[in-house]
Amino acid sequence: MYHLVSTNPTNYGTIKFRSSIGSMNSVVMYRVASLSTIASFSMTTPDDYLVIETTIEDEAIELTLRFTEHGAYDMRTLANELNFLIDGQLGTYEDQPIQFLITMDSTNRLIISANKEFVIKEATHRARLILGLYHDFLPMVSTNKKVYCSSVPYLCYGNVLYLTSKTDFIATLNIDNHEINRSICYKVNELLYPGVPISCKLPGNWSIIHTDVLASLEFNLCDFMLQPVILHAPLYITIELQRLDAKTNDANLLNFIEEI
Repeated sequence: MYHLVSTNPTNYGTIKFRSSIGSMNSVVMYRVASLSTIASFSMTTPDDYLVIETTIEDEAIELTLRFTEHGAYDMRTLANELNFLIDGQLGTYEDQPIQFLITMDSTNRLIISANKEFVIKEATHRARLILGLYHDFLPMVSTNKKVYCSSVPYLCYGNVLYLTSKTDFIATLNIDNHEINRSICYKVNELLYPGVPISCKLPGNWSIIHTDVLASLEFNLCDFMLQPVILHAPLYITIELQRLDAKTNDANLLNFIEEI
């Protein structure tokens, strides 16, 4: 059993693990037994942006709205915060007023309105999470000067996180009608409240890996779309290893080992 912790404040969501077991040229049973941290994430950073195209005097222009460093958002104030951000950056352009207004409907989905037709051309992953555009295809063209975001904003990554690693164990997810194969070694099913500890004590599934993988293994905490999260507290995980019985008569297990 190994107790691991991330120690890099600029990348708390990643744990790097090295073990001498990696020199043993065999296979072992492996699983993540527990995971804990504090729910302190950057939901947006200055690297996140939204690109909007519109026209001024029949000339197409692109406007880039940049986000700020921000932890978990509040659904009750999200629209107002976004409007404040827009007013500060996209208020006017060459003395021609361009007005945008973000409102929220009764289902907590955002509506982006303007005083002229526009197109949302591009958005970073975290910007799409906050706006509820994570399952929409860009570019999105306004209708009657409005764009309706199809999904509810993710304010603190919801209740699903994945711990991924580069191992032989592959899991398949369906995202945007595409199958994505990733090495997922643990799934966090917890309600995430800003500043509150996350404590997962239910062990993950066993898998079989080569011991040479353990010579240099990296774990990454990802969101529900398998994108790395920005975590601001140490991440703790416990992993368990078990040797395989060389005399086992389980044919399925032996076949699995031979395939590896």
